[in-house]
Parts: sequence; C-alpha cells; structure tokens
Amino acid sequence: GGRNHPDRIEEEQRLLRRVESVVEGGGTVLIPSFAMGRGQDVLMILQDSDLDLDIHYDGMGKILTRLMLDHPEGLKDPEGLERAFGAARKVSSKSDRKKALEADVIVSTSGMLEGGPSIWYLNRLRHDSRNSVFLTGYQAEGTGGRRLLDQGRLPIFGSMTPIELPIDRF
Repeated sequence: GGRNHPDRIEEEQRLLRRVESVVEGGGTVLIPSFAMGRGQDVLMILQDSDLDLDIHYDGMGKILTRLMLDHPEGLKDPEGLERAFGAARKVSSKSDRKKALEADVIVSTSGMLEGGPSIWYLNRLRHDSRNSVFLTGYQAEGTGGRRLLDQGRLPIFGSMTPIELPIDRF
C-alpha cells in the first residue's frame, strides 16, 4: 500500500524474458522467495511460460505447497499449482542441492535473504557472473535482501560478502 505497483502481467513477462536471457547465456537464476504464496506464484509463472526450464524448488515452500494442495478448495488454481509443483525438481538432500547449482532456475526460501537455502545457493553461485539473482518480494530495511540491493553485499555465514552478480527486482 501507499504506492503504485507495476502492472503484474508486464512484470511477469519481464521476469520471463530476463530468465530466458540468463539461461541462454549459460547461467542459473536464483529466485529467493517467500515460502507461502510467492514461491508458488513464481513456480506457476515459470511453468506456464513458453520456456523449457529445469526448475529446482528448495526450502520450506515445498512443505507449504503440499499442504496447500491438500486443501484445493482454498486455491484459485489448484490444477495449475499441481502442474507447476509436479514439474519442479524438489531438493531434498545435499546431493540434490549440488545438482540444483546446474539448473536453469532455483526457487528457494528465504525471500529476504535472511537465511535458508537461498544463502547457501547464493554463496556458491556468486562466483560465476553468468548467474543472476531475481528478487520478487518486498525487502525490509536491515534484511540481507535490502543490503544486497543497496550495498551489493550481505551477510553470508557471519561475514559481509560482496555479490557481484546481476540483480533484478520484480
């Protein structure tokens, strides 16, 4: 509230074209997302696109998505979510996480880069400038995501770490 937001359809298309650009350049897109709502939205946007993507899904969002699918009556598009969730590779082990580093897109919690698997991925992906980070949610003052936007660095495992990757916000 309190400000005008970009048109959602236009932002979705901009996200997809940016994903396409990074993937065509040989990179991986990390999309830190909130476990409830935004992660599922992102999966559905990616799945419903014309892109053929290898998408890996990690973090608490997997559990919440399963719970949401157990109660389809509360969902606007349960079939769409089922399709998107079913198509994404669910990360459930250390070896899965390592494999995800080669994916086209990684959707993972935490949306404000305050911990969670997103930090693990970012710490590894930051060494290859073909990779990118796409933030899709509000980044509160003092969070890792806001520091990344404002300063180009954030705390990773206790150390302020510069991130020299392309960063976009949707």
